[in-house]
Amino acid sequence: MATAREKTLTSPKPIARPKLGDLALDRLADELSAGSISLVTSDVFDTIVFRPVGAPVAIFELIGEALVARGMLRPQITAAAFGRLRATAERRARVVRHAVYGDHEASLHEIYRQIEPILAEGIALGEAAALEVAVERDILVPNLDVVATLCYAADCGVPVVAVSDSYLSAGHIRELFAQPVLEDLVLADVFTSSDRRRNKGGGLLEEIVAELGVPAARLAHIGDHPEADLIVAQRMRARPVHLDRHQPDLTEVTEREQRFGERRVSGYAEQYDGGLAAVRAQLLRSHQLDAVSPALAPYWRWGATVLGPVLTGFAEWIHERLVELDSTRVWCFMREGAFISQMLAASVPQLEREIDEANAELEPLRSFVLPGGSRLDAELHICRTVCRRAERLLVALAKEQSVPPEGVRYLNRLSDALFVWSRWVNRMLGAPETLWEPNAAASGASHQTESGAADQS
Repeated sequence: MATAREKTLTSPKPIARPKLGDLALDRLADELSAGSISLVTSDVFDTIVFRPVGAPVAIFELIGEALVARGMLRPQITAAAFGRLRATAERRARVVRHAVYGDHEASLHEIYRQIEPILAEGIALGEAAALEVAVERDILVPNLDVVATLCYAADCGVPVVAVSDSYLSAGHIRELFAQPVLEDLVLADVFTSSDRRRNKGGGLLEEIVAELGVPAARLAHIGDHPEADLIVAQRMRARPVHLDRHQPDLTEVTEREQRFGERRVSGYAEQYDGGLAAVRAQLLRSHQLDAVSPALAPYWRWGATVLGPVLTGFAEWIHERLVELDSTRVWCFMREGAFISQMLAASVPQLEREIDEANAELEPLRSFVLPGGSRLDAELHICRTVCRRAERLLVALAKEQSVPPEGVRYLNRLSDALFVWSRWVNRMLGAPETLWEPNAAASGASHQTESGAADQS
């Protein structure tokens, strides 16, 4: 990360206004161009950088994994246990700080003092705390629009100050920024609440403008928090640039997505979202949405924040499969069968396992089974019939042109699975199973049983 002095010693270059996707930052760039801003302060977490987790405390388990891997915790302390203890230690450190000094701004060292007993013998507090900072640095993702805006402010000769309500020190923040993209930032200074023992709501922003001698009216403050960033800047009569990452209309979508996510005992792993929450918030502040008509805006938001991530995840999945197959070429599987054939081939063994598992709960089949017994059973029989029809059509097509054999095998096993599932469903529902018996049918009688197994078409 460059310093303001190093910046002045470099050769001059033309000031190019960045193209920003975020509407609020784009408006700030206009004000910087007009010379109406004399100082830019920016929140750090969820503003300049974001963590790929739904909640900040979710990273504590990752830190625990790193500590365990290096033998820095006592043997009985797991990564999940460390995650919970680390969160508790921070709360305790703040309570102690308030009891002794009257503020809640605990430092990282003070937090680790609370969990010193769980560190392995010979491990210093500073060593464990340094590893936490290193893990933070490795997982952080820069907000490119914010970084571009801050670099543009520095190019315009406007001082840029990073400010954070954090247990991390200014030195720690500079360590976090010692990586590609972030090292381009030219910071006049870094203020943290643990260094200054006051947070933004307690006068930290006022302290910055006082030290730098800049009128609050010429300050632009960038941040995501509705109170610590937005309201505080408004109270000072500064220019707030609110980057709201909390979207209430996405709450239901997020809850549904978490049903399919990995969950661990600690409860933190379910919050690992790969930065999806932050990216969604950026999309909903973009120029593109501003240009969409009100009637189409709901559809644009749904596509950008829900369907977009799904398709992006699918593209990532395709890439992973290509790596496994040592392939460098992708075919559109709606037109070509070469790619999907690999997927189908991998699916057949799983189908066969599911067939065997369901069959194990059924009685041996002594005769053909007639559809019925329950509505779901009848619907599964219809699906099986459609699947068999597709299999016959594919076999006929194979006589005229090349057809991946995996496709035929998959349809064959899928129809068998649908048949077994139809019988299994009746068993679970307690519905009777009607067997086809030719002699009984001829005499107008029928026979019902509770179970049996294997395709009959």
